[in-house]
Amino acid sequence: MGFLLIQDTENFDSPNIPITARPSVTPFSYRDSQFNWILDSTRLHEAAQNDNRFWSLSLPWPSTSNPSSGVIWIVIRSDGSIYSGLVPDLVVGPVSLTDLVNSYGWEASPPSVSPVTPSFVPPSTPIYTITRPVGIN
Repeated sequence: MGFLLIQDTENFDSPNIPITARPSVTPFSYRDSQFNWILDSTRLHEAAQNDNRFWSLSLPWPSTSNPSSGVIWIVIRSDGSIYSGLVPDLVVGPVSLTDLVNSYGWEASPPSVSPVTPSFVPPSTPIYTITRPVGIN
């Protein structure tokens, strides 16, 4: 029944790219506010985001989850950066992702793909056409 509330803001406008979170294990279930077990079949939680780039996400505490230990949560921001770690039990929040990194041992990874700068134009490259299988004369 307990959840950690994560609240943060994005640094740029990204209305069509959701912030998502998922547990590292399958199957995964948690108790809802009515104490019912919910089987998390999609394993993908999407943050609620508003027009001011503010978003929030609730992740279940380990004590209200099954399995109750060792579940790493992966949060992917709209810029592609990845945050991962164990949800601290009995912490209500709100906390930011930076709080989770600095105070609860979460890890942060920068975006895996660097944005292309508008000033860079790749040189033209000739296109070769293979007319028969390689190695056959």
